[in-house]
Amino acid sequence: RLLLDAAHKNGVKLYFGIFDTGIFEQGKWDLWRDEVAANQKFIAEVLSRYGDSPAFHGWYISHETSVFVPGIRDFYHHISNHMKDVTPEKPVLISPYYSSGVVHAENEMVRNMDEFADEWRNMLGKISSIDICAFQDGTCRLEQLPMYMETIKTVCAEAGIELWNNTETFSRDFPIKFPPTDYRRLLEKLRITSPFVEKQITFEFSHFMSPQSVWPAARNLFDRYAEALL
Repeated sequence: RLLLDAAHKNGVKLYFGIFDTGIFEQGKWDLWRDEVAANQKFIAEVLSRYGDSPAFHGWYISHETSVFVPGIRDFYHHISNHMKDVTPEKPVLISPYYSSGVVHAENEMVRNMDEFADEWRNMLGKISSIDICAFQDGTCRLEQLPMYMETIKTVCAEAGIELWNNTETFSRDFPIKFPPTDYRRLLEKLRITSPFVEKQITFEFSHFMSPQSVWPAARNLFDRYAEALL
């Protein structure tokens, strides 16, 4: 309630993330019905507690994927339909990641552009209640990002889904995991992705970019970003 009140006071629209039991991370895709049932109860509790907040704008399906698996598509389809049944006015957001060597060391998990497009057509074309898709832009190499953006823009347009970009404000290519990103890399990602998307969001402001972060680099990143906007 504190976060919702603060969001309302500052004109922020909050997308409420749902509950992830972790079964998909264990490869138990056939248990998607259990995940739907658990989240139907979760959604009912959220609405009973916070449904009256004017800042409660939409839903975020926090289950991430990079490749097509029937179980995750079935889960997306059924849980997003349930969200629309109980709150038809609230948009539904997902934030997948790219099937690249940055996040998948196993060759069988890496997809070329044609395979990537086919998988996401198969995924998004069969789901009727997802409104927004925001891929995580740090999950491919920077030089690959224009190709991924062009491809997923086409796929989302075919499915009638609005494309956003989830701008990662941390770096994956360091021995420690994870420091705030270099401001030049952040600005370059924004330059590449902005022509393709309706909105930029980020993971994750509070740790990696906030002026109140314990990281000096996060405070510096915020300052450089603010300077670039002026």
